[in-house]
Amino acid sequence: MKLVTEVLQDTGHWGEDLTAIPGLAEQVTRYLEVILSAGMREALRRL
Repeated sequence: MKLVTEVLQDTGHWGEDLTAIPGLAEQVTRYLEVILSAGMREALRRL
């Protein structure tokens, strides 16, 4: 998801490019997709 990549690449916010961490963008994207489709409560329940 483009939004996740752009946010994780924001070195001004994070101090580094977090897309360099293997698998992080994919995992964050999966969590965001669940939040958007099923809601926050369901996303937290699935953790």
